[in-house]
Amino acid sequence: WHCHSNPGWSGSAITGAVFTGTLLGGLFAPLAGILNDRHGPRLLLPGAGIVLALGYLLIASAGTLVVFYIGYALARLAAQGTLGGAVLRSIPVSWFHRYRGRTMGIVTMAVPLGAALIAMIAQAVLAAGFNWRATLAGLSLATLVLMVVPGWLLLRKGPESLGLRPDGDTAPMEIESTERVNVADEPRWTVAEAYRTRTMWLLVLATVLGIGANGAMIFYHVTYLVEVGLSPVMAVTCSSTLALCGAVANLGWGFLAERYTERSLAIVSQCGAAVLVLAMLQVSGLWGALGLAVGLGVMIRGESSLISLMVATYFGRYAYGRIIGLLTTFQLIGLGSGPLLAALLYDATGSFSALYVALSVIYVVTALLFLCCAPPRHAAVAA
Repeated sequence: WHCHSNPGWSGSAITGAVFTGTLLGGLFAPLAGILNDRHGPRLLLPGAGIVLALGYLLIASAGTLVVFYIGYALARLAAQGTLGGAVLRSIPVSWFHRYRGRTMGIVTMAVPLGAALIAMIAQAVLAAGFNWRATLAGLSLATLVLMVVPGWLLLRKGPESLGLRPDGDTAPMEIESTERVNVADEPRWTVAEAYRTRTMWLLVLATVLGIGANGAMIFYHVTYLVEVGLSPVMAVTCSSTLALCGAVANLGWGFLAERYTERSLAIVSQCGAAVLVLAMLQVSGLWGALGLAVGLGVMIRGESSLISLMVATYFGRYAYGRIIGLLTTFQLIGLGSGPLLAALLYDATGSFSALYVALSVIYVVTALLFLCCAPPRHAAVAA
């Protein structure tokens, strides 16, 4: 809308707001992790909701590019730096141990489903005759009612603050496997100790490569399908199917993580993605494209929730917010750089074959990195 109604606002200028907000979110994520560990999500989540609502209002009232930048940057900072980082993921880690997988799956599934639902509601409101400014003002009010108020009333730092234990247990749990520790005996990893381990940096590298490859693959998905003969409507349908299946798959990966180690599941997801990306080079027809969209959605979307669970299993709850907050910064670096590097490769070769082969190799490398991510041993436990 801004590009058409404001002749002085170029497409690159508008896109710059996305980059600015993402950058600010990445820079703020570690601080959000620190605040979450100290005070819990009860202050942070409503606070992020207020900032998000303010961002909506500023965008709705924007008459200049500067106001639009401020509003969009604030909204994206709240969404990616706080809500998409440590705050939401720390809730299942703090409150659950045996059921941590399924609750993490619910949280990571809810974010993309919520985004899709809001987009559909906003489109319906616009179709009903409301203008975009009124629609954004409505989203601001909905954010205050549905996020800020329940967050303040219902959230607490952790079960111990109410005299409870994770999963509602009354006695310490037994060790479940070699990669899962007794919640009562979890070592108190600090963020500095965690990031001095080889395992943590392998996870960082796997995160950057995996999420970067995901972003690149999704960025070109519709373009590639149109090039191989699908209509734009069919291509968008396949892309939407990928997103929907990916969102729901988070819940499935979460349930599996309660039976199998997160590391083994992450390896499976990356190997599956490597095979399916290569299969894209042979796709023909709508049904084949839809089948691959379902498979890719299931495989590539599990990585984020599995890494979050792996961090919790390896490094415990004590500094989880700080550890995952810093990791969120690296995730956003991968998310932003993946499509850019893919575009450079495609422009240099003019071929999707080279791009998809490169993505397949990256997924294989990511799987090997997960294979090397053995559980670290805390110095106090070793002593």
